[in-house]
Amino acid sequence: MKKQELYQEYINIVNQIGELENKKKILTEQVMNKFHSEKLEKIEADNGLITLGKRNKWIYTRAVENKSNELKELKKVEEKTGVAKQEITEFLRVTLR
Repeated sequence: MKKQELYQEYINIVNQIGELENKKKILTEQVMNKFHSEKLEKIEADNGLITLGKRNKWIYTRAVENKSNELKELKKVEEKTGVAKQEITEFLRVTLR
């Protein structure tokens, strides 16, 4: 595969993934509505099973949030002074035209 073909195929796939993620978001909302309106525990299809998962999200007091903000500021100080060590992770960024 030529370099240009490789790059174009990669960009095309990234674009398709974006389109599929948008479609998934719409379908997720519709399926979630079915779970709630019909009080379902699971949905079975020929090619799979859908269940409703739940995840806890914590909401903290103002005091804890303030401490969290203080920690963020301490991290910034360590970053600026060089005490904190930086680790660089590489990734591909695609800009669609």
